Amino acid sequence: MTATLIITIILAFVGYAATYVNNALVERRKERLDLINKRINNFYGPLYVAVEVSQASLVAFFATIHKTIDIERELPLNKPFTKEEEAEYRIWMENVLMPINEWCERIVRENAYLIREKDMPTCILDFVSSVSAYKVLIAKWKKKNFSEVYSAIPYPKDLHGYAAESYNDLKEEQLRLIKELL
Repeated sequence: MTATLIITIILAFVGYAATYVNNALVERRKERLDLINKRINNFYGPLYVAVEVSQASLVAFFATIHKTIDIERELPLNKPFTKEEEAEYRIWMENVLMPINEWCERIVRENAYLIREKDMPTCILDFVSSVSAYKVLIAKWKKKNFSEVYSAIPYPKDLHGYAAESYNDLKEEQLRLIKELL
């Protein structure tokens, strides 16, 4: 064999190997991007929107009763509710806040397999527990038992931060992968 033939065979093999490795890397990036897209579209995007809408609705409720709220602690900064304000809160809870919570709960229930972490985040478990407790509270209200205003299990303060951070991290990774694939 001549040296030219040997070099041609080696170059062909190296070219084939390089193409194979490159295609494998591109395929892995595409698979990663598909997973990220699914996480954004089916879990973190809707979760983030639902939590944002919930917070905006809670702020709007407090504005209607002329009170401010510390959204991080979810406690009114003014005096406790009057009976009229409690009645208004029940209306908002049953017709605005609870439907948003149930939407968010459905997102979790149907798409929890898309959670990024190995273990279920505590804020997600706390949220589902809080929604369950609010269902009980609203059932009591429907029976005219207004002895309780808030759920026995509070809404998790860190759910919004978790949803926002996870969504933003995934969007960054999505954009990076798209850039790499172009």
